[in-house]
Amino acid sequence: MFPESSEIYNYTNKTTIASEPRFSGAVVLEKPSTNSADYQLQIAYRLYNRKTAVKSGPKVNLVFHHGNGMNKGIWHYQIDQWFNILPNLDSVLAVDCVSHGQSAKLNRGKLGYAVSWIDIAKDVIKVVKYDEKDIFLQPNVVNIFVGHSLGGMVSFITAYFEPTLFDAIVPLNPVAQVDQDRADLLSMVFQRWQETEKISNRYPVEKGETYEDAVWRYYKTKSFFKKFDDKILQNMLEDDYTDERSIKHGFAYTNTDAQQEFLLYFGGSPSIARIQGIYDQITTPVYHIVGEFDTAGDTAVEAIRESMKKVIHPIDIPKATHLVNAESPQLFVEILRNIILERVDIFHKSGDIRYPDSHYLKTIGIDYKSQLLKRHFEEGFLSYKL
Repeated sequence: MFPESSEIYNYTNKTTIASEPRFSGAVVLEKPSTNSADYQLQIAYRLYNRKTAVKSGPKVNLVFHHGNGMNKGIWHYQIDQWFNILPNLDSVLAVDCVSHGQSAKLNRGKLGYAVSWIDIAKDVIKVVKYDEKDIFLQPNVVNIFVGHSLGGMVSFITAYFEPTLFDAIVPLNPVAQVDQDRADLLSMVFQRWQETEKISNRYPVEKGETYEDAVWRYYKTKSFFKKFDDKILQNMLEDDYTDERSIKHGFAYTNTDAQQEFLLYFGGSPSIARIQGIYDQITTPVYHIVGEFDTAGDTAVEAIRESMKKVIHPIDIPKATHLVNAESPQLFVEILRNIILERVDIFHKSGDIRYPDSHYLKTIGIDYKSQLLKRHFEEGFLSYKL
């Protein structure tokens, strides 16, 4: 990874059991088993921790989820920079979804014929609330979830399921709006991608090339990601290289299976159709970032912002594409830095949303519990309707 180490933070690659139960078709074995553990999927994630304690103010914890075809490695270079410019940044968690990156290696032979994006959100919740609860579920912290593309949709689902787990979500160019016409169009697009090998996990090796050379050449000439910053692309590939990095029958292979990548795309429309009706019920602040040349279209962006108008913080990036975070990393570093500083400022003014007793004491007084109960009862009686 670049950089490999830091004087400010440590990072560790970790694995855990994915959430259960999952949607039908998520796990299919070659041979049936009576052992429930055989049907469990796993999640790989990278955890970053500041080496020295945050000196003042709330600790800031970040969670990152990648888009389709990518993995947790795309965030590493930027995470390094945020640790250097944000003294309150304490911990960062970057996840590989079950079919991508190092998670794909863990789940080889188990992944089925269907993927629900709702399951992916449940995986994030499980890692944050249970595996790393000592980081995220404590007083005096600001938790922020950043998701790109598919990950942006995952952030919406997570905010709906867990309204106070995060102080804010930051969906970047989220794929989060669909109708039948768009679903039909996407089906044709996906077929074209398959015919032209736009998505692949096997790369022809030319004479004299190494494993890494062959993979790199494909990504820089044929893939969706050829305009990525070289450092970010290298980090992404590092998390997708197989352990042995061997060449078989003239091809180099990576962990993420192309068929599973397509299935993740196919799972988008039905997952979005299930969930987009609840956008107006999201109460977590939403910093909705959209590039001018994103693929979503103005109608989809407007629909999302209208449905979330009570919590939306719209951020538009001129001349930016769907992949702006990896193509213009410094620009995204600055945008997220400003969001984090704003959330820290709001924390100082409004208090801790998960452990608010100190705020109640300050604003209501020593008998804050009885006053809160009285207020709730009175408001409940006045608003009660069948």
